[in-house]
Amino acid sequence: FQKLLDKAGLRTLTPDNFGRFDEQALSQANLSMDKYETIERVLDFWSAHQVEWGALTDEEVRQTLSGIKGIG
Repeated sequence: FQKLLDKAGLRTLTPDNFGRFDEQALSQANLSMDKYETIERVLDFWSAHQVEWGALTDEEVRQTLSGIKGIG
C-alpha cells in the first residue's frame, strides 16, 4: 500500500485525495472490479459516517466495518 501512496505522491489516503490516488496509482494496480468496488464503498462509508475509531473496541471496529459489502 505504501508503494501505491508513494506512486501518487501522497503520505496518507483521505476521501479528499482519493481521486488523485485512484488516477495515479490505483488504476495501475490491476485490482479486480470487486476489490475496486469495495474500496469505493469504504470511501463512501468514510465520507458518510464520522466514527470515533479510537473510542471503539476491536470488536466494535470489526462490527462497524463488516457492515460494508466486501469487508468481512
